[in-house]
Amino acid sequence: MRYAEIGDRQVAWAAAGRGPALVMGGWWSSHLTLDWADEAFRSFVAALAADHTVIRYDRPGSGRSDRRGPVPETLAGELAVLTGLLEHLAVETPEVVGGQVSLLGASAGCAVAAAYAAENPDRVSRLVLYGAYARGEDIASPQARATLLSVVEQHWGLGSRVLTDLFLPAATAAERDAFVDFQRRSATPAPARWALG
Repeated sequence: MRYAEIGDRQVAWAAAGRGPALVMGGWWSSHLTLDWADEAFRSFVAALAADHTVIRYDRPGSGRSDRRGPVPETLAGELAVLTGLLEHLAVETPEVVGGQVSLLGASAGCAVAAAYAAENPDRVSRLVLYGAYARGEDIASPQARATLLSVVEQHWGLGSRVLTDLFLPAATAAERDAFVDFQRRSATPAPARWALG
């Protein structure tokens, strides 16, 4: 676990493997330590790390990153975090991040990965998106979105359970309980609400 000073916030990041850089951004709910403790997630990263240096980071306000103050509430803010992290890594690990990087965006992390690639095509060798969407506003009706955001903001315990129902509808009871706990430990209500908004 390492930290990069980006603006006035500490952004947590970790690296595994050897080879060209593959950066996995923070998605809806990430926590470097808790993710690594999950055997399935660790196996996924280990497979990628066989040929790459996999660099993972938690967005400000979530996981092991700085939780003080407001979270980046716009795509531009998220892009500033990724840009700042890559600049930090180019200095700290020039042998890995001195040239081009591959970006892996998942869920809410897709937009920032795609935006970075569009703005910096000479810096990105590959872009992989999983679970991407063009406009989050199109996923549900305005009333459904407002209700969900209100539940997350007003009662994070209930909100994390509702989100688990949406994200993992076929999960076992144990998997559901584990994901509820993961979400609660990964973020507080404000960053969770923003990430969904």
